[in-house]
Amino acid sequence: EAVSNCIKHAEAKTITVSSAELAGQWVIRVQDDGKGFDYEEIKKQEHGNGLGNMHQRAADGGFSFSIISNIGTGTTITVVS
Repeated sequence: EAVSNCIKHAEAKTITVSSAELAGQWVIRVQDDGKGFDYEEIKKQEHGNGLGNMHQRAADGGFSFSIISNIGTGTTITVVS
């Protein structure tokens, strides 16, 4: 879902997907260098699948989920076990 959103919305030149073990936890990160967005504003407007469903799926699986997005510099989505 995160990669799909990058392709559909971010206008990114580069998408990086990484997976690593850090301090005994599994960390998956999807980063792009796209246009970014105001996450707080999107949360208010979101009525479809997208970001809300990713957050819910992570929570259902017992994972933490975070999004950091800066307009003009891209977005990082991180899921941690």
